[in-house]
Amino acid sequence: MIRIPRDTARSYQQDLMEALNALVTTLNSLITQFKDQYIDSDKSYVSIAFPHHEVHEGNMYVAFITVAAGSSVSLSFKTPPDKIIHFLFGDYASESGAHVQLKEEVTITATTGTEITVFNHNRNSSNEPTVLQNKSGAFVADGKILKDATTTGGTVVAEDYEFTTKKEGAKNRQSAEYPLAVDTEYEVLLTSDDGAKDLHLEIHWYELDA
Repeated sequence: MIRIPRDTARSYQQDLMEALNALVTTLNSLITQFKDQYIDSDKSYVSIAFPHHEVHEGNMYVAFITVAAGSSVSLSFKTPPDKIIHFLFGDYASESGAHVQLKEEVTITATTGTEITVFNHNRNSSNEPTVLQNKSGAFVADGKILKDATTTGGTVVAEDYEFTTKKEGAKNRQSAEYPLAVDTEYEVLLTSDDGAKDLHLEIHWYELDA
C-alpha cells in the first residue's frame, strides 16, 4: 500500500478546491453574461437572426440611390481580399416593372461614376466598410461605392423581377444573402422594363474575416 503524507494530501485537496472554485466563478460569469444578453425581463429567451446581430455589432452597411426618369441605375464596388462581404439586395423600386441583377467579375472603368457614401446601420458605431472603389484611379476603401460607373463583362449570378401594371409601380425587398467572392469586382444593376422611370436601389451587407 502506498501512503501519501498527510501534508501532501492536504495540499492536493487545497489545490483541487481552488481549481473548482475558479471554475465555478468562471461558469457564474458566463451564465450572467448569457442572461444579460439573451434573457429579457420576463425571463424569456431572446434570439435574433445573425444579420440582425451584425447590426448591433456595428458591422452592417447600407448604400442607396434614387434617380428620376432613368432607364437603369447601378452601384459598383470591389470586395477586399481579407473580408467576405455578405450581400443582401435590400429594397428596389420603380414606377413600372423592373428587374435587379447582381453581376460578378465585371471590370469597373477607373475614374467613372459618382461616389456614393456608405452608412453604418448602427449610428452609434464608428466602424467603416472595407469595400473599395476606383473613382480616383486606384481602388481604395474610403467609405464609398460608385453610382453608374462604366463596367464591362461580368456574369449575372443573381436576378430578381418585379412585374406590375399598377400606376403606383413596383417595390420589392429581396432578403436572400450572397457571400461574395473576395478581391472581385461587382455591379448591382436595376433596370426599368418600361422605359425611363423613377428608380430607387438600396443594398445592404455585413463583413466577416475571410
